Amino acid sequence: MISCPLILSAIYMKNRDAIYYFSSGFAFVGLIVMIILACRKDCKTLGKVPMYSEESSEEKKPVEMEEKKPEVKLVVKEEVKPAIDEKTFGGVDIKQEFVEMLTKLVL
Repeated sequence: MISCPLILSAIYMKNRDAIYYFSSGFAFVGLIVMIILACRKDCKTLGKVPMYSEESSEEKKPVEMEEKKPEVKLVVKEEVKPAIDEKTFGGVDIKQEFVEMLTKLVL
């Protein structure tokens, strides 16, 4: 059923009238399948009663679960050093006098 639109679009490119015949043929096949299922001896219980008994399957064992708490370990190996030195920025040496002069001009 999902691929029917794809099939119909492929048929439509070849012959526009063939879509009608394909759709009616598909509906006819569905009607035949429904008639076969309706004429079965067990049609009243079809889908309501399981086909296989549960006794034939292996015994179901209850699942045992144990709760485990995660162990968290925090290890600090070295002190983190800044990548940029306070007196240099981007490899350029910054003079304190120059910074003070620029701050006076801006403020």
